[in-house]
Amino acid sequence: MIDDKFIETFIEIAEKVSPQKNVYVYTFKFPGKYVKHHKGLVAPYGSEALDDVFKNLQSGDKVFIHWFDDRFVPYLEKIDYTIPIGLFLWGGDFLEQTPELIKYNFGSSTYKLVERRLRNSMFQKSMQPMKWLGMLKEYCTYHSRMKARYKWLFNNRKTFLSRLDCMYHWNVDDIRIIESAYGVSVKFQEFFYDLGLQKISPNLNHQPSGKNIIWLGNSATPTNNHLEALNLLSGFKRNAYQIIAPLSYGLKWYAKVISKKAIMLHGASFTGLMEFIPLVEYLKLIQQADVVIMNHHRSQAGANIFAFIYMGKKVYLNKKSSVYNLLTRNSIKVFDSESISHISFDTFIQPLEIDDRIQNSQKLYSLFSEEKRAFLLNTILN
Repeated sequence: MIDDKFIETFIEIAEKVSPQKNVYVYTFKFPGKYVKHHKGLVAPYGSEALDDVFKNLQSGDKVFIHWFDDRFVPYLEKIDYTIPIGLFLWGGDFLEQTPELIKYNFGSSTYKLVERRLRNSMFQKSMQPMKWLGMLKEYCTYHSRMKARYKWLFNNRKTFLSRLDCMYHWNVDDIRIIESAYGVSVKFQEFFYDLGLQKISPNLNHQPSGKNIIWLGNSATPTNNHLEALNLLSGFKRNAYQIIAPLSYGLKWYAKVISKKAIMLHGASFTGLMEFIPLVEYLKLIQQADVVIMNHHRSQAGANIFAFIYMGKKVYLNKKSSVYNLLTRNSIKVFDSESISHISFDTFIQPLEIDDRIQNSQKLYSLFSEEKRAFLLNTILN
């Protein structure tokens, strides 16, 4: 397990459906930023403690991974083939590791930003000429080094997938993307982490705030494609609105770039949330949103998207996203983010009809209820 906001609630429900049968292995320094639960065994990669975990595996045990780490692959030979290995897919651990997937995940402006950042990242301040020569060599060999890096990532994941028994996720479309990218058949079983829906009391009769609040993205990661979304919204400059973008979770350099670009395009109409906000406060804040834009091409921000839909919000997603496909396949009304540049501000900001809010909320809950989550995990662990 990595240090992430989904881990503690997973442990809580795992202990409800399979009490006192599980060993939770923390591969991070405890306590973490998000995980404070003392239930886990601290065993970082490369430690004797982690070696002991695999030595002590017995017939009938199962191994589950929360976020794939390349450092896990050498441990495969320590796990007997009779012991099943399962992966709770997060998305970023398997949908960003080949050149084809990366190009698919990014809009053109974001792709150029990421490429430029990666290629220039080797330059550091130095007064030593030899260090500058070394940095220049790294710059000139960037593409060949990245090609070798992608090949290593691909082979590592293919090795792991060939040994994997099952992948647990909430959208089979992502599994099919992975199968196509890595050329390996993957068994799928449905599961989803805590979405926080039980903490939400949706007021589906909620009237517009009057402030025209636009919620943009879920984190400071390039796969949000903020640049493209900000450009789409620039046609509304003559209108009164407020863009709120959570940027505390992810890459600091990217958060700064997006904040600077957003202020340049939208001025005081943009607010970047740079500090982590506890879940209860975060849920209160998102209740204020009138329109939501999640411009990801790959599966990402599921918990945020589903929370907004459950609240009855109007949500714009990129049609490339497997999340968009999942929701429309289940007759949940969402909108294409690419359409923003072709519609009026009044059409864009207009809330959903009350019937659509109710139906969206009910259908969403039927897909991702707490009762269903407990049932699914029970079938996996027991």
